[in-house]
Amino acid sequence: MCLYIAANCVARIIEPLASRCSKFRFKPLDTSSARQRLEHIAAAEQVPVNPAVISALISTSSGDLRRAITYLQSAARLSGATEPPTPINVGDIQEIAGVVPDVVVRKFAQTLGVELTLNGSGDEDVEMADVTSSTTTTTLRGFDLIRETVRSLIREGYSASQILTQVCSFCCSHPIVASLEIYSSSTTSSLSTRP
Repeated sequence: MCLYIAANCVARIIEPLASRCSKFRFKPLDTSSARQRLEHIAAAEQVPVNPAVISALISTSSGDLRRAITYLQSAARLSGATEPPTPINVGDIQEIAGVVPDVVVRKFAQTLGVELTLNGSGDEDVEMADVTSSTTTTTLRGFDLIRETVRSLIREGYSASQILTQVCSFCCSHPIVASLEIYSSSTTSSLSTRP
């Protein structure tokens, strides 16, 4: 008799059972394979989605196709629950996945001093409470602005760890950081080739 167990976290399988199993580790799917499969599933299930929604499914699921399909199913059910059905958008996927909307992350990064690049993702309709429109006549700057922005994020109910993870990811994908990585690797390689 053969027994197959599929799990995302091998550490959660009890030791007597885990010791009798062979463990196979699979890498997350590449983006193009996940995109093709999600488009196929959406077409087969007659769920209208646009490329931005597919990209949001892939990014929020971190390459886990099973999770992306679950998000798509949830979004389709929510979309179909209204009369007439509402189209699925990126904000719906992010809300289902429990991630902070991209526009909120960008605004927080901007508050921290990160220069923004044009995105054009179309999700600019999501709003974070405006921390600069307080009852005082002075405009907040520096630490006070950051503190008020953090308080606003707390009031909105966003997870601190999720915000930090997403801001870190946003900053690491920033063009300036990418150019520094290229410069750093070229400097390192030129140093290693010196006599």
